[in-house]
Amino acid sequence: MNLYLVQHAEALPKQEDPDRPLSAQGRADIEKVARFVAKNGDILVRQINQRGITLLIIEHVMKAIVGVCQHVFVLHYGQKLAEGQPEAVLREPKVIEAYLGKKYAEQLEARRAES
Repeated sequence: MNLYLVQHAEALPKQEDPDRPLSAQGRADIEKVARFVAKNGDILVRQINQRGITLLIIEHVMKAIVGVCQHVFVLHYGQKLAEGQPEAVLREPKVIEAYLGKKYAEQLEARRAES
């Protein structure tokens, strides 16, 4: 993945740590990387899959990976909270609570129960 990113570096924001492309980036830079991955990630993943290689991406910005990953694991303090297709995993109450807090997760569950 790093080689692919280097080949397209002009499309990405400047990085202090090329091994962690979204670390310490502002919202605009994260959006730029997310758009790049959404546009080009499927090509990269398809090429890797054709070679029978599994790609492990460690990322905290879910928006950056949800469009490219076919299967995700969500870890919280080293414990697996959820596993599966990205869209389903993002709806898991445990995942929402870990990312957004217990109060927000409870409010969201209450809204879901009403509808």
